[in-house]
Amino acid sequence: MVDDRRSSHAEFYATVDNGLYLDVISAGSLKSALLGAATRQGIELEGVEAAPGQVRFTAPDTVSAGRSASVLLGAEERLFSMIVSQKRFLYATGGTDDLASVVKVISFWFEGSTLTELTARFPFMSHTRMAASFEQGDAVDFQWQALLEDDDFLEIRPLLFAVHTVEGLRSLFPLISHNTQLRLHDDVNLRNARQFWVTMQSGGRYRVELRGGLPRAEIVDSLAAAIDVLASYVGSPKSK
Repeated sequence: MVDDRRSSHAEFYATVDNGLYLDVISAGSLKSALLGAATRQGIELEGVEAAPGQVRFTAPDTVSAGRSASVLLGAEERLFSMIVSQKRFLYATGGTDDLASVVKVISFWFEGSTLTELTARFPFMSHTRMAASFEQGDAVDFQWQALLEDDDFLEIRPLLFAVHTVEGLRSLFPLISHNTQLRLHDDVNLRNARQFWVTMQSGGRYRVELRGGLPRAEIVDSLAAAIDVLASYVGSPKSK
């Protein structure tokens, strides 16, 4: 990608190859070029945030809450790289050299299209199975299965299996940090949601923490004890 760490839009666009982006240069910026392309197609785009060489659009809450789309300029070739997201998660990526197609993707995504519909209409866009699981509502189950089957996490696998066997714990969204820490999320879509961390320590000990809500922490001497403490934290009242 083009280095966009410039003091101003003018300085940045002075470095862009005019032959690759005549339409962008003549419009004055990527933001202006995209908004102009949208207007010519009768598309209204709102929630615009711009930096040199990149633009982010956010869908109105009344239309499609939590959806956004980002566009970045390619450096070596004419390419508008795209990322479409839902809440905190990247859902699909792709790229095209056609400015009109970019705004069509954004508009279609903001209209509430599914990933299958989006990638079928715009073959240059693609999505992962993880993204599809969020859309289909089975992201927690998918993530657990992926972690349990991943041989990169052999060291922490006993902890994963022990937590997953407890019904009230496997409903939480799991993430792994440094192959020694399991982080469970009440609601992975919310930044301020409670998190429950279990960290493997030397001598077979475990540190169990409640992050968010009413913070708590305890170090125990066995995996079974860690599961008990974890279950008690998950069942504790949430702060208002």
